[in-house]
Amino acid sequence: MGQQEYDNFKRLIKEWLDSHPNEYADFVEEMNDKKFKGFFNIFNTAVRLVPKYKEAARKRIGDDRNPDFEELENVLLQSDLAEKIVNEFHTQNKRSIVPAMLAWLYYGRSYECMVEQGEELTKRKDIPTLYKWLVSGMVKFIIRKSIAN
Repeated sequence: MGQQEYDNFKRLIKEWLDSHPNEYADFVEEMNDKKFKGFFNIFNTAVRLVPKYKEAARKRIGDDRNPDFEELENVLLQSDLAEKIVNEFHTQNKRSIVPAMLAWLYYGRSYECMVEQGEELTKRKDIPTLYKWLVSGMVKFIIRKSIAN
C-alpha cells in the first residue's frame, strides 16, 4: 500500500468513526471492560483471520524463557493480516469488529488502554505468576511499539 492509498484508507476509517459513534463507543467500552472482553474479541478476530496465530500464542504463553513477542508478531506479519483486515474493513460486515478496532487503533486511546489493562492484570491475585510475567513483557512491548509508531 503506497502512501496515498494509506492516507485514503485512514480517511475512510475516520469517516467510519464519525458516522458510527455508537458502534465505536460500544467497542471502547468492551476494550475497557475489566473482564477483558474486547481483548478476547480482538484475539478471536486475529485467530479467525490467521488460524496459525492461536497455536503460536499458546506456545508463547507456555515458554517463559523468551522475553519478547517477536515470534508472535512475525506470525501475523507473514500471514497477510494487514491485507485481510483491509478487505474486511471494506466489506463492512455489521458483525465485524474490524472497523471499530481500526478506528480505536488510529484515533483512540489504544496504547494507553492496553497498558492500563495490562497493569490491571498484573495486580490481580487470581492470575498465575507466569501470566503476570508475560503481561508485564507485553506491556513493555506495547510501550516500545507506541514510541516507534
